[in-house]
Amino acid sequence: MKMKLLVTLVSLLLLSGLAWAQEPKPCEGGICVPPEHIEAFVGLLERSKCMQETPPKVTLDPITIIADEEGRIYTTGDKPHPYRIHIDWCDYEITGEGKIKLLVAKMEPPVWGFRFRPKFTAGYLPVLALKKKDAYSGIDAGILWDVFHYQWLNFNISTGLRSSGVGLGADLTRNFGVYAGYAIAYDGWVSNPHAGLYFSFW
Repeated sequence: MKMKLLVTLVSLLLLSGLAWAQEPKPCEGGICVPPEHIEAFVGLLERSKCMQETPPKVTLDPITIIADEEGRIYTTGDKPHPYRIHIDWCDYEITGEGKIKLLVAKMEPPVWGFRFRPKFTAGYLPVLALKKKDAYSGIDAGILWDVFHYQWLNFNISTGLRSSGVGLGADLTRNFGVYAGYAIAYDGWVSNPHAGLYFSFW
């Protein structure tokens, strides 16, 4: 009986000593932190240092805007190729997509109204040429002062080297047209029909 008690007592002491050896010992002078937590903390510090010392690298798709002679506008960044942005920063990679919304405000010229549009002109004064009996004396050059228009038709005041007058012009192109009107020659104040061509820079 005594032998059984002794064996039982020794067994309990051995088990107690083994359990005490397996228990984690308390940290001395601090707080215990598991190794995996320390690794995560070190990783955060390294990432923070990288982000402070390394600027992000941003890659953007090029944007191309094309306007043709007819006023049509084309741009990249819409279907089927959306606009993309890619950011590389340390161990982060971010990719985004989006659309480019292009709004074009185009001012349409008025159909009619008053305006100031000087035009260079070269015309002919037939009555003055007949009176002078010299064909070259009928040639007149000067400026047409375009003061009113309705679409391609315009009203002009003419001031030339040989005469002044008024008349109507018709735009054949944006900057070129024909003119016909009435003029008074400075030489003898002779009345003349006046016809010619004009050119404008706008």
